[in-house]
Amino acid sequence: MQKPGAYIITLLTIGISLLFQSGCADRIPPKSELFYSVFLDDSSTFRHTFLGEALREVVKHEEGVRPIHQDAFGLKYELELSPDCRMMIHYLPQSMKSGGAESRRIASIVANVNLTSEVETARLYNEIEDHFNLLYGRENLTGKYGNYIWNCSKNYISSMEVRLTLGNDQKNILMNFVDTQSGQIIDSLENKDFTGNP
Repeated sequence: MQKPGAYIITLLTIGISLLFQSGCADRIPPKSELFYSVFLDDSSTFRHTFLGEALREVVKHEEGVRPIHQDAFGLKYELELSPDCRMMIHYLPQSMKSGGAESRRIASIVANVNLTSEVETARLYNEIEDHFNLLYGRENLTGKYGNYIWNCSKNYISSMEVRLTLGNDQKNILMNFVDTQSGQIIDSLENKDFTGNP
């Protein structure tokens, strides 16, 4: 028969082992349906589109949705993601950047997400913050809750700024992705498949 002390130690060992296995595994919590309806995927800059990509490609990525505005100043989309969530997206070309050379390549993406619930807004904001920390690195983060900025580089662009802002009414989230390399997109961009492979 096992002594009571040995039994407790065995239970503790099993408990600690299970805790270690479940707590230390590199598990990323699943993202909500709303997150995926906003981003579509999590491998591009935003909604299958990359900074530096040709503006005409956005129309292919936003398949089945017509822009509500399209001219030399870029593309504007208005999407109803759910009865409680609407999103306005602006894809702005290089020519919109101060001092930037005239180009039809995307220099900035601005997404404005409007929800009807403060709770849902906070939940989505936290998901986006976690996603950006994972993607752009917590070490590149500045600001405070409600107004974060990531300054970083990715394999397809040498310098970018990503802003995440919570609106004053607590029902609005603004995201802004900006090419900050003074009008110069990486020369080999056309030869990349946007996964970093030549």
